[in-house]
Amino acid sequence: MKNRRLPFYVCLLAGAACALFFAEVRSGSKWRDYKTLIGETLTEALRRELAVRDTGNIPVSAELDDLDENLPDTVKGYMETEQGRLYYAVPKGKYCHNIGDSRSVRVTHTYWMLDVPMAADSLYSRWRQILDGQQVSSSSVGLRLRLPGSRQVVCLPDSVSVAHADSICVRYAGLYCELEAVAFSSVGRCRLLGWTDWLLALLVGEICCLGCAGLCHWCRYRWSCRKTETDEACVPAPPVGAVADTESGKDCMVIRLGVGSVELESGLLCGPGGTEKLTDREIRMLTCFLEAEGLRVEKAVLRQLFWPKISDKNASSNLRTTLTRLREKLKLLGVGIVSEENYYHLLLSDEIGK
Repeated sequence: MKNRRLPFYVCLLAGAACALFFAEVRSGSKWRDYKTLIGETLTEALRRELAVRDTGNIPVSAELDDLDENLPDTVKGYMETEQGRLYYAVPKGKYCHNIGDSRSVRVTHTYWMLDVPMAADSLYSRWRQILDGQQVSSSSVGLRLRLPGSRQVVCLPDSVSVAHADSICVRYAGLYCELEAVAFSSVGRCRLLGWTDWLLALLVGEICCLGCAGLCHWCRYRWSCRKTETDEACVPAPPVGAVADTESGKDCMVIRLGVGSVELESGLLCGPGGTEKLTDREIRMLTCFLEAEGLRVEKAVLRQLFWPKISDKNASSNLRTTLTRLREKLKLLGVGIVSEENYYHLLLSDEIGK
């Protein structure tokens, strides 16, 4: 029973492994696309935020396709603080280079903005607007903002309001400052797979399972063919001296052996002293002797033909037992079987006394 169930378990495990491998490859591809989308979305939000900053904070309309051309050469602005109005100016080459050329596809996407004061609430509002138009779950992603030189980190969204700060660069107002903006996501790889992906994985697993089952069936078929050929090798063509019994109307092959005869079909020994009935195994073994060269058969060949699945010790014991019974029955025909080192030799009636 265990041998019969083993191929089933092997095919089942192979199908499951193929399905999991396909799902892993599929989710990996979607995960890379998802991370790239998150990074590009953050880049787009930062660049749009910069695009609307011009002299005197006058908004500038700019399409994304022509964003590099429409961005102002110098971003100028001012902030109202407790110390009064503070102005800043950043050249286009610096902010455009630091944002446009950075598209990381790691788990977190970090962009550095050199010398650009940025309002946190404005940036987050821009970020959410872009997320609404993308295939990204806005509830699973967020921004993490940090000022270099400071351990203070602002995570958006969070329960802490940042409305009290006009800018997250307020402490560096009027000077060149830095901002580290990181996009992070809590979405796992498996959550990116849709029902169509799981159906495809199931289909791939089923095909692999069926293919494995077909391979196992083919191996069993080949094994059975080889076993049949081995068994049939012991049942050759009718030997010399065999005659067909046509008087009884049966197609029964009769072999003249010793002082009597043997009917191969029925296994009946007919001699001067009466009749004996041979078993199927005894008939096959006698046929092997009759068809062997010199009526001699190796002991190892007989063990392999009749007892291939047991140990040599047990096979030898069974062989001796079977030959003993066959010798007793063949005495009716004046035929004997003797052991000669690695062979068994069938002796006819005229050879026994020699």
